[in-house]
Amino acid sequence: MKTWVCTLSIAAAALAALPARAETSPEPQAASPQAAVNYQDWWWDPERSGIGFNIGHQGKLLLIGWHHYDNFRRPTWLTMSGELKGNIVTGELVRSNGPMPGPSYAPGSVISRAVGIATITFTDADNAVFEYSYDGNYGSIDLRRYNYGK
Repeated sequence: MKTWVCTLSIAAAALAALPARAETSPEPQAASPQAAVNYQDWWWDPERSGIGFNIGHQGKLLLIGWHHYDNFRRPTWLTMSGELKGNIVTGELVRSNGPMPGPSYAPGSVISRAVGIATITFTDADNAVFEYSYDGNYGSIDLRRYNYGK
């Protein structure tokens, strides 16, 4: 439960960092175009257990949470968001930290800062390549959609 609440807090902080949509137009907004494939799911590399990605997908926008371990073997979350262009999304990697969730949680205490950049290239509906660079670390990870039934 604690992990999910923390995850939601980090995702909320990442969404808060997105540019605000203008609400001044009284005209209805057209629905955002849908991608041909919906990539929303859990993704991972089976050879790297303990590292994974959660992708939220709405219209052409993706919000990605990447859980992994840092250079000191501590669990770490980085997030990114961006517009899906064809089969590729690129965005800043953001590290957020703040207070523990609970009754005294103060959203204004959450600090988010860009620490790098990443790109996900979807090679088909169930496979992708994640390329990253942050804090002096860089590389790529082959991803596949997590299948709960197998």
